[in-house]
Amino acid sequence: MEAGLLATQTLTFLFTDIEGSTAMLRRLGTTYAEVLAGHHQVIRACLAAHDGREIDTQGDAFFAVFTSPAACMAAAIRMQQALDSYAWPAGETLRVRMGMHSGEASETSVGLIGIDVHRGAGIAAVAHGGQVLLSATTAALVRDSMPTGASLRDLGLHRLKDLGRAEQIFQLEADGLPAAFRPLRSLDNPTLLNNLPAQVSSFIGRHAELSEVRRLVTTCRLVTLTGPVRYRLLETIRQYSARKLDGLGPAAARNTRIAHRNHYLAVAEAAGPQLVQRDQAEWMDRLNVELDNLRAAIAFSLQQHEPAPGLRTAAALRVFWKARGP
Repeated sequence: MEAGLLATQTLTFLFTDIEGSTAMLRRLGTTYAEVLAGHHQVIRACLAAHDGREIDTQGDAFFAVFTSPAACMAAAIRMQQALDSYAWPAGETLRVRMGMHSGEASETSVGLIGIDVHRGAGIAAVAHGGQVLLSATTAALVRDSMPTGASLRDLGLHRLKDLGRAEQIFQLEADGLPAAFRPLRSLDNPTLLNNLPAQVSSFIGRHAELSEVRRLVTTCRLVTLTGPVRYRLLETIRQYSARKLDGLGPAAARNTRIAHRNHYLAVAEAAGPQLVQRDQAEWMDRLNVELDNLRAAIAFSLQQHEPAPGLRTAAALRVFWKARGP
């Protein structure tokens, strides 16, 4: 066991990795080795200067721990500043995402183990290159010891992959660090591309039912959920769908969303002419049932380079929008 690490103790975890490293490797070829060496040099120098302990390194990703949350924050700021000013080969710009969380971990023969370690990694995973994110726990610990020019921005609650409890996430802002980023890449983020209705509250209970749904769909072609409370049934389906979509990977998930968009474009264009016919009421009822799906399809389209399908969907249903109201 390394000196200074007890069997179980409270630490602040720092996870970092390079954004777009695979694409950079393709661009640079063997020159990428110089980039990686410079990156490692900067990260390790900052860890040493702030009493950080390197736990693991895989490719371009680092996992380090600190006994002081304030020291971890100072190290992250210095890392970002040093990475930004470094003269990278071939004029490259390196963007490194970082995530911080404080909690307990146990030292084992295979390294540090604990759910808080996974939470720290999950926070880093939703960040963008150049961005430093903190959990609410770490934010509370450093709030009264912020360096001059540094501050925390509350980014709200975000659900992280494979972690049931949503996390309040904060962005660290400091001199020399960028402050404007795209929305976090968390699950259920309403500003991201997603075809599922937004979750208006945390998912409490129904975990047994969710596990049973996962089991059934692996062996049955059709699974029907029935019960007395429609909202709770729909929430079970929504949770199952969110986890399945997240597990597809970015390319497959995007293809699924495109298929969803195309389906509801077809629905809208089929419904449009019927909204001025004698069976208008029936079609209005159908569209009201599909309202969340229609809105999700339009929102997805409007965030793409080619928003025409979303505009067509909205235009086809102009009678519906006018009759329904905001």
